[in-house]
Amino acid sequence: LAKGARINQPNADALSLDESAISGGISLLGARLEGTLRLRGARVAGEVLLAEGTLINAPMGSAVVVAEATLGALRLSAATLHGQLDLTGATISGAVALESATLAASPLMLTALEASRLRAAQGLRLRDTTVAGQIRLDGAEIGDALVLLNLTVSPAPAAASAAALADPAGLLSLRGTRVADALRIRKLSLPAQAAVDLRGAQVGTLEDEGGAGWGRHARLRLDDFTYTRLAEPPRNKRAARRARLEFLLRQYPGGRPRAADFSGQPFTQLAQVLRATGHAEDADWFARARRRTRRAAGVSERPLGTWADNLVGFFFGDFYSPRRTLVTLALFLALGMGGLWAGNLQGTLRNAQADAEACWLTEELQTLAVADKHIPVPNAPAAWEMARMAVDLALPGIPLHWAERCEVADGALAWEWARRLYQWLGTALLLLAAAGLTGLFRRD
Repeated sequence: LAKGARINQPNADALSLDESAISGGISLLGARLEGTLRLRGARVAGEVLLAEGTLINAPMGSAVVVAEATLGALRLSAATLHGQLDLTGATISGAVALESATLAASPLMLTALEASRLRAAQGLRLRDTTVAGQIRLDGAEIGDALVLLNLTVSPAPAAASAAALADPAGLLSLRGTRVADALRIRKLSLPAQAAVDLRGAQVGTLEDEGGAGWGRHARLRLDDFTYTRLAEPPRNKRAARRARLEFLLRQYPGGRPRAADFSGQPFTQLAQVLRATGHAEDADWFARARRRTRRAAGVSERPLGTWADNLVGFFFGDFYSPRRTLVTLALFLALGMGGLWAGNLQGTLRNAQADAEACWLTEELQTLAVADKHIPVPNAPAAWEMARMAVDLALPGIPLHWAERCEVADGALAWEWARRLYQWLGTALLLLAAAGLTGLFRRD
């Protein structure tokens, strides 16, 4: 239908192609339809194109119905729809592009673009488009990228703003949507207190200008929203961290978390992505931000308290960093070796085979001059033996028999308690390290 074409069927079907099979495409170039364009269940091998000022006016219902249809591609360019665009359950082998278009829901509907369960193999783009009404992409499968660029969304004109904003879906709903490549958000404009529902959405790359691409006013519902990488990670920059933190806090009304609606999953998801992509410091920063937000929301602390939680984080990191765990165990081993050597120098440790002798004789060892004193330093064989003994003492339930050479002299009660404390601490550290590194337990 070229420019100048007119079909007038107000409140009815202007052009019905339901269940049709078309080997080519459909083009409306500047045409004007008073009524609904219907393609429900149709099979169109080519592109459905609405461009060059095409106007479809169906104020009492749907302007274009492509539900359950199979199309080669769909493009709206400089077109205006007064009525709903219904893409429910459609399968489109190419791209879906709405560029410089205007969509407005009818007075009987809150939704201007209904695309639940849409399957678009080559992506979905909404660019320089104005939508009056909700956009619903619940359960859609986008094969390439989902691009929302310079998109302005407002409540349906005939619906009360309060009613539209109070709807559970919000003005933009991506609940359960799966995007294979990237979700690109830039210059999204929504009214104050409007909601973007991202619950359960799965995205390859989140590209949202560091969190600023969602506009200034929209509230974000982020529970179970997952992505594998960020296009703009904070990279240890304070301003970038704060911007991303603001993105997370927008899941709460006014950015102020409360115990009733606190959810730590968005914080954990972000920290996991940052750690997996090599930004460990940023991951730790957001894990700490999660705990600060949790306390600010008034959520009860863990049974062991904040101090124990911080102590575990000091030794192992927020997500049990392998490097920090190995450093902790190495320092613990060094502590045991130092204690054994100090006990040997003080005469508290005795050779089990010769009670009158120390475990390691120090007469012929190298000495270290400290404050006019010469402190013997263990040689390599003695250090290796002390390391084995320290490991044996830290594992009281495993019969390694590496600590049988030395025993505590009679009357050295303090050293006996120190040995037991070392065993208890070693057992706790090893269990925490094993549980954390295997994924059985996570600090967050």
